[in-house]
Amino acid sequence: MCPPVCAPRGVRWSVACAAPQSLVHVIGSRRSVRSRWYGDPMSRPDSTVHGGAMPLSSAQQRQLVADRYLLDPPDHVVLGWHVDGPLDLTALRSAVAALVARHPALRTRLSAHEGIPTQSVSEDTDFELTVLPQLPCTGGEGAVDAATARPFDLVRGPLVRAVVCGQGDDTGLSVAVPRIVCDHHSAGILSAELPALYRAVLADEPLPGPQDPPRTAAGATPRRGRPDTGLAYWRARLADLPSGTELPVDLPRPPVHTQRCRTVFLDVPVDAVHRLVGQGGSQEAVFAVFGAALTALLARYSRSRDIVFATETPAARAPEDRGVAGCLSPLLPLRVDASDDPSLRDLVGRVDEAARSASEQAHVPFQALVAELAPNREASRHPLAQVVLDVRPVIPERERRAHSRPDGGARPARGLRPRLVAPSRSPFDVAVTVARSGSGDAYTIGFSCNAGLFGADAADRMAGHFRRLLTDGLAHPDRPLSRLDLLGREERNATVVTPNRTAPAPVATVLDLFDRQVATVGANTALWSPPRHHTYAELDAVAQALAARLVEFGIRPDDRVALLLPRGPEQVIAMLAVLKAGGAYVPLDSAHPRERIEFVLRDSGARLLLTTRGLSTTAPEGIERLYVDEPPPEPPPGPAGHHPRPGVAVSPDNLAYIIYTSGSTGVPKGVAVTHRCVVRLVCGLDTVDVRPSDTLLMLAPTAFDASTFEVWGALCKGARLAVHPPGPVGPRELGAELRRLGVTVLWLTAQLANLVADASPAALVPLRTLVVGGEALSVPHLRALLRAAPGLRIVNGYGPTETTTFATTHPVAADRLDEATGVPIGRPLGGTRCYIVDDTGQPVPVGVHGELLVGGDGVARGYLGRPALTAERFVPDPFGPPGGRLYRTGDLARRRTDGVIEFAGRMDDQVKLRGFRIEPGEVRAVLAAHPAVRDAFVTVSGSGLAAQLIAYVVPEGGQGTGDADTAALRAYLRRRLPEPLVPARFVPLGELPLTANGKVDRRALPDPLPARRAPAAPGGRAPGSPWEKTVGDIWTTVLGRAPAHVGEDFFAVGGTSLDLVRMAAEFAERYDTTVPLPTLLRLRTVAELADALASADVSASDHR
Repeated sequence: MCPPVCAPRGVRWSVACAAPQSLVHVIGSRRSVRSRWYGDPMSRPDSTVHGGAMPLSSAQQRQLVADRYLLDPPDHVVLGWHVDGPLDLTALRSAVAALVARHPALRTRLSAHEGIPTQSVSEDTDFELTVLPQLPCTGGEGAVDAATARPFDLVRGPLVRAVVCGQGDDTGLSVAVPRIVCDHHSAGILSAELPALYRAVLADEPLPGPQDPPRTAAGATPRRGRPDTGLAYWRARLADLPSGTELPVDLPRPPVHTQRCRTVFLDVPVDAVHRLVGQGGSQEAVFAVFGAALTALLARYSRSRDIVFATETPAARAPEDRGVAGCLSPLLPLRVDASDDPSLRDLVGRVDEAARSASEQAHVPFQALVAELAPNREASRHPLAQVVLDVRPVIPERERRAHSRPDGGARPARGLRPRLVAPSRSPFDVAVTVARSGSGDAYTIGFSCNAGLFGADAADRMAGHFRRLLTDGLAHPDRPLSRLDLLGREERNATVVTPNRTAPAPVATVLDLFDRQVATVGANTALWSPPRHHTYAELDAVAQALAARLVEFGIRPDDRVALLLPRGPEQVIAMLAVLKAGGAYVPLDSAHPRERIEFVLRDSGARLLLTTRGLSTTAPEGIERLYVDEPPPEPPPGPAGHHPRPGVAVSPDNLAYIIYTSGSTGVPKGVAVTHRCVVRLVCGLDTVDVRPSDTLLMLAPTAFDASTFEVWGALCKGARLAVHPPGPVGPRELGAELRRLGVTVLWLTAQLANLVADASPAALVPLRTLVVGGEALSVPHLRALLRAAPGLRIVNGYGPTETTTFATTHPVAADRLDEATGVPIGRPLGGTRCYIVDDTGQPVPVGVHGELLVGGDGVARGYLGRPALTAERFVPDPFGPPGGRLYRTGDLARRRTDGVIEFAGRMDDQVKLRGFRIEPGEVRAVLAAHPAVRDAFVTVSGSGLAAQLIAYVVPEGGQGTGDADTAALRAYLRRRLPEPLVPARFVPLGELPLTANGKVDRRALPDPLPARRAPAAPGGRAPGSPWEKTVGDIWTTVLGRAPAHVGEDFFAVGGTSLDLVRMAAEFAERYDTTVPLPTLLRLRTVAELADALASADVSASDHR
C-alpha cells in the first residue's frame, strides 16, 4: 500500500489504486445527488465548470465502472513503436513532453464535486520514463508489461508512462496511459503523433501547439437527438437480440468474467483491402471491410446468423474533436443480418449502414442501453455484445511518407515505427483491433481472446479463421459467405479425415457371425433364463427348425415378420429364426396401445405374426399367426448335429429388422436396419470388449434398439445372454438379478442408471462393464456408481436408432468427471464416420457447434415406405467414399481438440423465451447437480408471451419442495446460470415418468397449474432484519426510492452499474465494510445481499 495523499474534503486516497477505487469514497460521500447525475440516465450530465472541473463523458463513466469492477490488471492503453536508428533519448523526452502538452486528456486529474466524479486539466506536463537497456526489445516483454501495468494515480498524475528497452537495432518504446483518458481512436492519434513529434525535434522544427479541450469531454455529442427517440431506435434495432455470441470456447464460462486475454497478431496487405473499398481507404470504409470479415466469422460460428458486435465509433465525436485524444467515443452495438448467405461485398454495405445508423443515435449512452435492454445482466459476460471491433485512424499519407528512407526504402534512417501491443485485459470475449502498420503496406490485426474461455491453440485457430475468411473474401468479394474458405488443409483433415480413420467392419451377415460361434463354442451356454438354458448348438437347432417353418410359409429375403412375444427365450429364438429364413423381424411391444400395434403391422407390411396364444388377442385380425408356444415338429438333424440353414441366400445388405420410432409429425416411422449395420455394431464396438466368458443381460424391450446390442452383442461374440424376467425393473430387484444371473456386461438408460445410483449403487458391483446412454449422463450419479463399484468400467454410448444403437462411445474416467463440461459422447465406432456441419453442410471448426452427421456401415437403409423422408434425413456423403450416405441426426454437437465429440442437445429442442436462446438440457444438468435434487427435467410450458421454463424436480428422499427449498434452488441456479435460464416454476415429483424405453415421458408430466406453482424468491414483505434495513437504506440513498419489498431486483427498478459503485461507496463510508462490485452484481435483491452480509458469505472470487 502506497502512502495516502491529500484529497478534497479530507478523504484519504490510495495511490496504489486507480482512481475509480479511490473515488468510490467521494462518490458516496454526498446524499441526494441522484437528481443531478443519477436520475434520468438519458439526461445530459451537468457540464457546469466547478473550479475548472467538468463531469466525465459517458464513455468515461462506463470505464469508471469497468475499472471499479476489475482492478487486476489495470486497464491501460499501451502503445508501442520500433526505434529505427540510434535513439536520441533527449529528443524522445522532448517529444513525449510535447505530446502531453498537446493533448489535455493526458493532463487530466480526477476529483469529485458534491459526490459526482469530475475531471480537470492540469498545467503539469510531467510523465514517467524508464530505460531498460539491458533487456532486449524482443523477448523482454514481461519486464515492459510489468513497468507499464502499474496503476496510475489519477488524482495527482502523471498519466503517461514511457518505457524504453533494448539497444541498437533492437530498441523498442512503449507508452501506457489509463483507458479512462484514452479510447481506441485516441490511441491511433497518439501512435501517429509521437513519431511526428520525435522527427520534428530531431530536425529542430517547430512543434505544434496544444489542442483545445474537446467539446465531447463533458458528454456533449455532435448529434444531440431526443432521448426518447434514441431509445425507440435502439429498442427496435435490438429487439429479440441473441442472448450471447456463439464462440468456440475451450473452457466453461466462469461466474465472473476474468477479462485477461491472449492476443494473436496478423497482417493483411493494404492493397487487398483497398481493391474492395477504393484507393482512398477512408477509416469508415476500412472499418466496414474488417467489420464485414468479423461478421462473416461470427456467422460461420453461429447457428442464428444474427450477428452483434460492439465498436467505439469516432463518428459520434464533434468534427473538431476527431484529432483530439481522450475517452470520448461511445460504445455502440452494431447488428448485422447474415442469414441470407451474403457475400463479403454485401456485408461491407450492411456493416457500413449499421455503423452510420448507430452513429446517428450515439447520444444514447451505452449504460442507458444496458439499463433499458438488458436489465438482467450477468457478471460472466459483457452486456449486449461479447465481441468488439476497433479500427484505429489511418495514418495520413504525408506521415507514411515520413516513415520512408530518402532512397525509397521502407524505413527512415531515424524514427519511430508504430506497432500494435497486446492488451492485457478486455471486458469482451473477443476483441479485434486493426491499425495500419508503421511501413504502411499492411494492416496489423490484434485478435484478442479471453484467457478464461480460450486456450492458446483456440486463439490461434480463431485468428486463422478470421484471416482465411478475410483473404478469401477480398479475393472473391461476390462469393457467398458459405463458400469462403474457413478451414485450412490441416484443420480440415483434423476435423474431417483424422477422427474418422476407424477400422472397417467385416463384410458379413449376423448369421455368419453366429455360425462362427456355433462352430467354435457350440457347447457353451448361449441363452439362459433359469431354469431354462440353451447352448449355442441347441439355440441354433431350435431356431433352424422355426426358420424352416417360416420358409415353408413363404418368407423370403427382406420379408417382414412381426414378433409379439413376452421377454424370454422365445423372443431370441424367433429373432434368430427370422434372420435364418432371410426375413426381417419387426418387434412389437404388448404394452403399446392396440392402435399402435395395428399401425406397425399395417405400415411394415408384415406377412406373418409370431406370437403366443395368450398375446394373440392383443393383435388385430387380418394377419396370419404362427404360435411359438405350440410344439414344433422335430427338425431333421444335419451332419455332426449341426442343423443347416434353409436354402436361402442372405447378404449383408438384406434387412435384419424394422424398429419404429416416434416421428415429429406424430406418425411413427419404421427404421430399416440391415445385417451390415448390426455387424458394424458388434464388431466396431471396441470400447465394450465382450468376451466369451461374459454374460450380457437382455433387459430392454425388443422394440427398443438397445436390444440389438444386448442380443447380438452376446450371440455374435460367444458370450452368454441372460434374460431378465418380464415385468417392471426396480433398482434393488435389478441388483438381485445381476447377482443371480452372474451378469458382467449391462446396458441401462441414463434414467435407470440414475435410479440405481440413488437407490442401490452397490447393485452394480458384479459388473465388469456398464454401458449407459439414451440421454445426457449425470455426473453426480456416475460418481456415486464409481464410488460404490471402483472396478466398474462405464461407457457412454450415443446413437440414434437410424445409426444402429451406437454411433459413438466414450469411456468414463472418474478423475475427469466435471459437472461444468458433462460427459462427452466420444469417438465413432469402427466402420463409422462422424461429421459436424453448419446449416449449409460445411464442416465446422473444432469447438463450433453444428449438426452431427453419421456415416458408415451402421447407417440404416432408410425409413420403410417413406422415400421423401428418407431422402431428407439420409443424404449423400460428400466427405467419404463414393456412394456413401450420412444420417442427419438433428443433434447439436461439437468436436474437441482431441477429437472427442460433445453432445449439446437437440436442434429442435432449442427454445427462445423473450429473445433468449435456451437449451433445457443445460438447465437440467446444473439443477440435477444440486445435492438436494435426485433428478430433474426441464421443459417449456405455454406459448408466446405465456411461455415459461418449467423444472420438474425429484427431491432427495422424495420430500416435496417447500417455499424454502424452491428459493434455495432458484438461488443455486442463479449462481450458475444466466437469469433467463432460471425456471419460472418448480414442480415437485416423487419420480420422473418414464417411457418403456427408459426416457422421460413428456406426455405424463403433470400440468404446472398455478396451484402447484412454486413461490417466487423471497418478496412481498418490507425489510425486517438489521442487514435488510441497512441494505434498504442504502438503496434509498442511491436510487432515490425505498425498495417496495426485499425481493425486488436492483436493475429491474432502474439501478445502473454506476449506482452499484455508489452502493459500494456507501457501505465503505457508513460501515467500513468492503463489498466487491461483483458481489453486488450477483446478489441483486435486498434479501440476497442481506443474507450474504449477515453470514459474511462474500465469495473470494469476487475480490479480483
